[in-house]
Amino acid sequence: MADFLRDLQIILKAIDNVHKTIILGDFNVDALAAESQPLKQLMQQFTFKFTHPGTTHNHGSCLDHVYLPKDIQNMYNCYTFLPTYFSDHFYVHLH
Repeated sequence: MADFLRDLQIILKAIDNVHKTIILGDFNVDALAAESQPLKQLMQQFTFKFTHPGTTHNHGSCLDHVYLPKDIQNMYNCYTFLPTYFSDHFYVHLH
């Protein structure tokens, strides 16, 4: 996890603040578990907020994260999680 957080920090430092960036995907870290706190804290340092509390995996975990920058968090306030036939991860739709 330490290597991942170090690499992610390098990426976050390189993001241009002029353009609004949404960071999302399969992080392979359960956002509902305590082990995800260092990740969430790092994202908060760069004004990104974890935005959905639901499960995104067939086994009841939340491996697929959505992080929005502070200034656009109110633009996306509805999330849909739908199972798919081709993956054990759910489809995550922001609106």
